[in-house]
Order: sequence, then structure tokens, then C-alpha cells
Amino acid sequence: MNALVKKRKIVFTFYSKRQLSKTTVVNYTTAVRQYLDYIEKNHLDMSFQSIIDWLETFENALTYNFKLQGVKAYFLKYFEHETADKILELERGFKTIKRKKAKCSVDDSRYITFNEYKKLVSVDTLAKLKSYCHHKNELSGYTDDNIKRTILFIQALFWTGCRISELLNIKIKDCCINDIITIKIKNGKGGKERLTYLQRNIFNQIQKTFKGNVFLFETRKSTQYNRLNVTRDIRRFAKKIIRRDISAHTLRHSKAMYLKEVRHFSPDQVAKALGHSSVITTLQHYFHGTPTAEMQGIS
Repeated sequence: MNALVKKRKIVFTFYSKRQLSKTTVVNYTTAVRQYLDYIEKNHLDMSFQSIIDWLETFENALTYNFKLQGVKAYFLKYFEHETADKILELERGFKTIKRKKAKCSVDDSRYITFNEYKKLVSVDTLAKLKSYCHHKNELSGYTDDNIKRTILFIQALFWTGCRISELLNIKIKDCCINDIITIKIKNGKGGKERLTYLQRNIFNQIQKTFKGNVFLFETRKSTQYNRLNVTRDIRRFAKKIIRRDISAHTLRHSKAMYLKEVRHFSPDQVAKALGHSSVITTLQHYFHGTPTAEMQGIS
């Protein structure tokens, strides 16, 4: 078991019944490195108990479950040539580590209103941003150019309802250009394709600003953007403007709530717009709570 610690600089491989995306491999690799660092720092052996102790350092249920899956996929691959009894013992051991139940319903702490969205995208210059900052150092690193880039990410994430990995994987060839831009999205969960839409003027601004040759969003070095960097920039910007701690995924939730509350979409329409595999997911996330007497027409 200790030999694993010495091997942590290698490129990790994982056992999976389906092909893993590049993003998943990167995130699984991060999880394994974090676990190995944890047991080395705390002088622990590799064991199911040390995995449980490490996982308890993550409060978010989705993060907890994803880290667990990454470490499990690594161990199953690493020990794949052991005896059948050993592999069965390994699988049984992981079954004893219970997944955390994620909070399904999306309350108002997990999305921004349409008015908050409009306020965010209205602060499109350094001059406008200055009025939201109390100290000069809060403007450090900001220019009109990178403010514009951040706003375009916010607009694209909100109107397409994409997951950040889906958005960054959009290629120019996936976009059908008419009065409204129709974009073919390969679902980040399950690989199914769906269509989403974007205003022509926002699309034109993205092309003019990012100058992508292959991908819709490209860095100045003609590479894909890192999703963690994009989320960091959105979070930093939103804290100044609307005083909210949001992520790129918050904008996906926000689009869903906009469709429900402003556009009055039905659950199945929201499900199709967001690419949910089942309308049950949509109902659990966005259509919850007990209707009041007034809502039921009783007064």
C-alpha cells in the first residue's frame, strides 16, 4: 500500500465502465493526489478508514461523492490484476463508505434573479466597476478587456443554460448562425446531444472578443479556457457587484429559475432546455415547496 504514495507523480489511470471525459480524468487525478497528500501529511496508512476521514474534510455532498468516485476508480484500476477475492474485498469495502445525500432543491441561495443578472452584465467597463469598490486594490487586475470577457462568459452561461464544461467545449462548427444562434451541445452527463440558443449580438461579441479558431471561447494562446479560472473570475466579479458568492454553475440554476418564474415554462420544458435526462430531476431541483392558500386561489 505504501508503494502507492511513491507513485503519485505518475499519470493516473482509472477503472470505468464508460469512457471518461478529459475533465473527469483531471478531476479524478486531483482527488487521488489530494488523498495521497492527506495520508502522507497525517502519517496514515492506506485504508478505508483513512479514505472516510479524508472525505469528511469536504462538506459539500457533490464534492464528497465525486472525490469518493475518483479514489474508488483509481484503486479498482490499480489493483485490477489482483485475485478475484481481493478485488471483491475492495469493492465491498467501498460499499461501506456511504455517499452523502446531495441537497436537491435549489433555494434562493443557489441562483441569482433576472434583475441581479441584468445588474451584473450592466457593469461593463472599469469606470462603472469603480463605483462598486471601496479600495483601489479591489480593482487590481481589472481592465475593460477582461471585464468584457467575464461578462460574455456570464451571458453565455445564463442564456444557454450550459454547464461550464459544456460551454468551454463548444466548437465554432457546432454553431448554426442565423438571426438566433443554434448550438449543438454534447451533454456533459451521458453524452446525449441537445440544442441550445444564444442571441446573435452576444455571439458576435464573443467571436470578436475571443477570436476562436476552433472553440467558441479560446485564450490568447488559442487554447481552451480552464473552467476553474472562469468560475474564479465570475465569483470575484459578482462579489463586487451583487455581493453574492456564485459560481459558473449558479448561472445554470439561474436560467432554470428564469424559465420557470419569468417565462412560466412547465417542468418538462425546463428539463428539455437544460438537458436533464429525466423531468424528475427538474422537479426535485426547481419545482418544490408547499403552495400557499393564496397561490391556490383561496383568499
